[in-house]
Amino acid sequence: MDNEENLILDQSFIDDGRKLVGKLDSTEVKPSAILWFYFKEQKVWRLLIAASYFNELTAINRYKKFMKFFDQNDYQRLKFENIALLGSTDQLISLMKVALVTDPNSISETRFQSSTINGFFVDDALIYRLS
Repeated sequence: MDNEENLILDQSFIDDGRKLVGKLDSTEVKPSAILWFYFKEQKVWRLLIAASYFNELTAINRYKKFMKFFDQNDYQRLKFENIALLGSTDQLISLMKVALVTDPNSISETRFQSSTINGFFVDDALIYRLS
């Protein structure tokens, strides 16, 4: 997302995220959580992808392996730099699961805004899957 667009999660990013979930479901990655999350301090949205597939990999190896599944040309606006890859036991993902859990095979679009979970304030998130 360009700097002036960091505050806006528009429909093209939402559609691109949904498309990526579908693609990843047909690979060995099979994300247990995938959601757009707004980081207020950085004023940026990141597409968080959590999967047990990433648990034993170092951060650099996560991204190297993920590159074979991700082709930027397949998306309207989603770029590789918009994505954060996490293990399935990541603290933020675990925290979000306290508030909401989805079916592990579903792809939804649940908005989670201006809410506190165990003392942690969530400005905004759009959840496709959180299982």
